[in-house]
Amino acid sequence: PGVPVHRIGSAELPAAPPFLELLHRAYEAEPLTAP
Repeated sequence: PGVPVHRIGSAELPAAPPFLELLHRAYEAEPLTAP
């Protein structure tokens, strides 16, 4: 949480606009917490 994920393991996620849009929205909706 709080970290944008572009990779899962060694596989990069395909650039699917609807998925990335949802991912960005979910990321922006999270409260920012610094470790």
